[in-house]
Amino acid sequence: MALKFYSLLFLGICLSGKALAFEQYKTAPKPVFEKSYGHLLVGSNDIKLSARTRTHIRKLAARIKKNRRGACVLFTGPEGTGKIQAVTMLGVSLDLSVFRVDLSAVVSKYIGETEKNLARVFKHAESRHWILLFDEADSLFGKRTGISDAHDRDSNLETGYLLRLLERHHGLVVLTTNQRSNVDPTFKRRCRYEIKFQ
Repeated sequence: MALKFYSLLFLGICLSGKALAFEQYKTAPKPVFEKSYGHLLVGSNDIKLSARTRTHIRKLAARIKKNRRGACVLFTGPEGTGKIQAVTMLGVSLDLSVFRVDLSAVVSKYIGETEKNLARVFKHAESRHWILLFDEADSLFGKRTGISDAHDRDSNLETGYLLRLLERHHGLVVLTTNQRSNVDPTFKRRCRYEIKFQ
């Protein structure tokens, strides 16, 4: 009888331990959003840009403050001309953090996953009042293709979904590209402002 009692007691302790372990697993902290989809750029007033570019960024910041609504901005120009630094300066001027999206983490080969990831990024950025930065944007905002296979159809669906996200977004989105001609014209039209870097 005593042996049976201790066996049951031991079993109860084991089960409660498993339950505790399962509870700890359930409540384990999830990966930080920033690590999953990109990272925040560190703002600084000590940014090395030409006087001309600084003037353009200050004027752009003033226009954005005046409009007080969502906007899309396009920065174009060759590599190494300070586009990312200019976005950082824009963030400092508007007192907003800049979130640089990691496109390799957002774009998925699985149907519908890219759209879900983009929705999370836009929603999170809007709730945090972040500037969304898509560097080398032509890889995601590139020209739509003629539909010759299922991959082209999926790519065009993603483009359409991204256009709707941009239209509904109340925050600021900045696209940078080295090749302006590669960006889909529909996205160019959505960009209210454009700065060309040389």
